[in-house]
Amino acid sequence: MAASDSNDSSRQLDQTPTWAVAAVCTVFILISIALEKSLHKLGM
Repeated sequence: MAASDSNDSSRQLDQTPTWAVAAVCTVFILISIALEKSLHKLGM
């Protein structure tokens, strides 16, 4: 059982569409901005 056997259905990053990578990055950025704003409001 090699490690590559368990990753047969997953894609490598270079095979992932650019729009999908951009969408995931956008979601992470929006979540971090929302968390920052909520923590700022809690600190007031």
